[in-house]
Amino acid sequence: MAAGIQGWLVKQANWLHRLLLIASGMMIIINLNLIVTISGLCLLGLILVQQRITPMRVVSKLRRQKETGYTDKEEEIDRK
Repeated sequence: MAAGIQGWLVKQANWLHRLLLIASGMMIIINLNLIVTISGLCLLGLILVQQRITPMRVVSKLRRQKETGYTDKEEEIDRK
């Protein structure tokens, strides 16, 4: 829940991630039954994985641009 309030988990969270982090924290803390707790943990895990994958996409894009020598602007010109 603190990650949602502060706005950071692995990286800065957008408003949707913040809302889901707060919801998952409440699901974990308010122990209604086992299914709700497991759902909160799964939701937290999904956000964690999504935030870990996103920087890897950016790094791979930069690596591809470095290898090919193309930038985004050159790719847009080629498409037109």
